[in-house]
Amino acid sequence: MKPYICGIEFRLLPPWLIKQLAVVEINKARTYDEDGYPVAGGVMDQRLGVVDPGLTCRTCGARAGICPGHFGYIELVKPVVNVLFAEHIYKVLQATCEKCGRIKLSEKTIKKLVKVQEKIKNGNEKYKLLNKIAQKAAKVEKCPHCGHPNTRIVFEKPYYYYIEREGEREMLDPEQIKSWLERIPDEDARALGFGPENRPEWMIITVLPVPPVTVRPSIVLETGRRSEDDLTHKLVDIIRINNDLKDKLEKGVPKATIFSTWMGLQYHVATYMHNRLSGVPLSKHRSTNVLIKGIIQRLGGKEGLFRYNLIGKRVNFTARCVISPDNYIALDEVGVPRIIAEKLTITVPVTRYNIEECRQYILRYPQYPCALYVVDKDGFRIKVNEANKQRLAEELAPGYKIERQLIEGDYVIFHRYPTLHRLNVLGHRVRIFDSKTLRMHVNVCVPYNADFDGDEMQIHVLQNLEAQAELREILALTHNIISPRYGAPIIGLRLDIITYLYILTSRDTLLDKETAADLLGAVGITELPEPDVEKDGKKYWSGKLIFSQLLPRDFNLEVIEDPNAPPESDVNLIIKQGRLISGRIRKKYVAPEKGIIIEKLYYYYGPERCRQFIEQATRLALRFERYLGYSFSTDDIELPEELRQQVRAVVQESLKKIKELVERVEKGEEEIPLGVPKYDYLENKINEITAEAKSRIAELVAKNIDRSRNRMIIMIDSGARGNIENLVQMAGIIGQVNLRGERIKRGYHGRVLPHVKKGEDPVSRGYIIHGFLEGFTPLEMFPGCAAARDSLADKTIKTQISGYTYRKTVFSLYDLKTDPEGKVINEKGEVIQFIYGEDGIWPGYSENGTIDIEYIIKKNLEG
Repeated sequence: MKPYICGIEFRLLPPWLIKQLAVVEINKARTYDEDGYPVAGGVMDQRLGVVDPGLTCRTCGARAGICPGHFGYIELVKPVVNVLFAEHIYKVLQATCEKCGRIKLSEKTIKKLVKVQEKIKNGNEKYKLLNKIAQKAAKVEKCPHCGHPNTRIVFEKPYYYYIEREGEREMLDPEQIKSWLERIPDEDARALGFGPENRPEWMIITVLPVPPVTVRPSIVLETGRRSEDDLTHKLVDIIRINNDLKDKLEKGVPKATIFSTWMGLQYHVATYMHNRLSGVPLSKHRSTNVLIKGIIQRLGGKEGLFRYNLIGKRVNFTARCVISPDNYIALDEVGVPRIIAEKLTITVPVTRYNIEECRQYILRYPQYPCALYVVDKDGFRIKVNEANKQRLAEELAPGYKIERQLIEGDYVIFHRYPTLHRLNVLGHRVRIFDSKTLRMHVNVCVPYNADFDGDEMQIHVLQNLEAQAELREILALTHNIISPRYGAPIIGLRLDIITYLYILTSRDTLLDKETAADLLGAVGITELPEPDVEKDGKKYWSGKLIFSQLLPRDFNLEVIEDPNAPPESDVNLIIKQGRLISGRIRKKYVAPEKGIIIEKLYYYYGPERCRQFIEQATRLALRFERYLGYSFSTDDIELPEELRQQVRAVVQESLKKIKELVERVEKGEEEIPLGVPKYDYLENKINEITAEAKSRIAELVAKNIDRSRNRMIIMIDSGARGNIENLVQMAGIIGQVNLRGERIKRGYHGRVLPHVKKGEDPVSRGYIIHGFLEGFTPLEMFPGCAAARDSLADKTIKTQISGYTYRKTVFSLYDLKTDPEGKVINEKGEVIQFIYGEDGIWPGYSENGTIDIEYIIKKNLEG
């Protein structure tokens, strides 16, 4: 049976094991000799590994690039505190007796703690328990085991410890701390979260591991000089001050000088591990004054070894380009520029079934599409050229591979940064174009959160059959029309396409034979149905009938908005046997997140039929637009003179009300509720008045505009874009603009701006009484721009905060999983939910979070 890794444990390394793992003791501060060779016993000793071409490792005999590197060690003359465990040391000193080393709690309690520690596997939980033990032990008057009086330990960051006796402080040096920790028995160490194989005194460093040269390689600059790694610089500092301390001890210099040098050694070891400790001067390069990166800086953060090597970067078999819209490609296709297709390759294994095809790709070189490389059975990669293509084609045999250029029908990953959810990465079929941009269907923008104002996206070409199979069967866009987040379509019809279909499905839309045939021909339907409307002795095809040709013949759907509404009102959506009887196509029927027609097609007719509907509906709408000539102008938002006068009257009335209110409040004539400050009452009432005025204007505009002809209203009613609020702001008034939830405050001795009169002026406080079409006065521009600037700054800040919160949330959920019983548990087996999502339903397989049990039973019985 082959051995396998079943787990990883992190423990403190004992000094003897560090020496055992090392291949050489490092005790010389020099790196290279006069001839440029690594000094034996120095930090670049060849026994630690080699990185320079031509040199051979003196430990394993391997050359640079093959040698993994080997550890060395530095024997410290005096022990130092491991700053990464400074808090732990403090807690252990608090919890244990200075004289006997036992935990200052009863024997019975210690045994209980040992059992509790055995059950805890999480390091954070162990530290929390250690903290509780320390707090409890610090309160006892004397040790229950030896009777020694309890002493108070004081910890000053980053690595200074003091013991208080009779009001006086005495410093504990690392030697004393090490001796204290050595007195702790194994049983008590277990109770503290340590043990015989993980002793607490190992938190004091006596032997420092020296990492291999391969993890801190030097580089040669253009000038020919060597530049050493930051860790190498720190190791040299440690060796130099360690040797200096050794010399001073041998010479018997004063204790104060020795202690100063000792603390210098402590500083260099501390900054070697962590060079951003609070209260410790930063370690910098002497010549450049650049901050040195310690081990923690090497590992942690976005530029650290872990995240830097895990985050997305540019990789091979990838292209990145600006995107542009194309509604005449298939929904799941991506338009790839030919220049990209000629450079990217896909690996094709040669079999007895495709060997002739592969030969033709080789012989076609250099004409597109052709094979660029051949990989033989031994894995050798041979570039195809004019001289060798005939020979390679003849030698081709099953077991070989060819790397051919990208062709139409190949599947690639299409991806847009930032990757905020799983549907940011989907599989698309390749379609080759002579353009210079990547093309995508406009209805696929939502999952990628893409638009066409300069956005760039990537395609990734997968190189093995298993990955390509997963791409086609799992990651393909067609299989991901339904969002796994909420169980509704994330891909649907959008924007002007919805507007055109809304107009097409109006009862007033009648088409002649030529137009009807052209519309259906545009979507690939060749059979023209019988006309369904006769008017003035002529036969016509209704827009509803033309749209119905896109639906399956047995498709039925009812969406009842008003049970009492007659069918001709088009308030309710009624589809019977694939025929649109009543209703007009709106956003809530076909758009992402809401499209009930798309949702039903996906679940009951399959992903392919759903994709076909979206494509055909898009092309039908765009072809109909040629006959429609739809456009939006200022005429659609310009109010008649009579209506404009009514709007002005409402505005003037609101200004009058505000003026009267302010006068009553200032004179004390207004009845203000008890406990409400006068200023707050006034602000609330003014906001109520301005809100009421805007509401009345909205009613006037909505009531007096021709809904059947006004293009703005058509867009609003169809749900494609905009709302009545937008129309009111353009045609009527902007209304009260608030800054962070309240009116703009006075700032210049009773004025909002220096050129405004003192006192309450609603306009200067943000009450904009004109619309965008009419234009702002100079006084109205200030509050309007203030709100816009604040919104922009707020958006920038909130994007950063929400992005970081999202990242923390994702990491906190990493260890959650469902067990075979349907419970959601974490890595410790703790139950988070007794049933996944409280209902056991995965949204990706549901209809808006619900399951049609009757349909599933019926389908299984029929199958």
